[in-house]
Amino acid sequence: MRIFGIIYKLIYKLCHYIYYKMTLLNVEDIAPIWKYPHNGSKRCFIKETIVSIYNQIPTEEKYNKHRNYLEKSLNTLWYMAPEILNNAWIDIFNWLEKSIPFYNDQTRDPKWVQNINTVWENGNKIMVAGFSDDDEN
Repeated sequence: MRIFGIIYKLIYKLCHYIYYKMTLLNVEDIAPIWKYPHNGSKRCFIKETIVSIYNQIPTEEKYNKHRNYLEKSLNTLWYMAPEILNNAWIDIFNWLEKSIPFYNDQTRDPKWVQNINTVWENGNKIMVAGFSDDDEN
């Protein structure tokens, strides 16, 4: 009887993991303009960070405004001049600070907010390290 309980839990966790992976959106689902080819540049790095943040936001209706903002950011990022890509990064930072409920004590944050914070901190380390001038696009 105990073995069936263990097998049930493993199957449940596997199904939950598969469902979670299937519900993650890629950039083409969010902003169709990104279906065109692009390289591993600063623009693409910002795009990947935005998509990672987007996928952490709950799908409940009350969070639609957050998802809509990120969709808009993705669409405008495609058309931004290389010289002002840093402005997109600053805009995302300002939006996060204003719109996402961060607590001073991070243990009080919901899991999705903690995940966004982790994505942002990891991305910020890479942005601070910088990209070469060849990678601006």
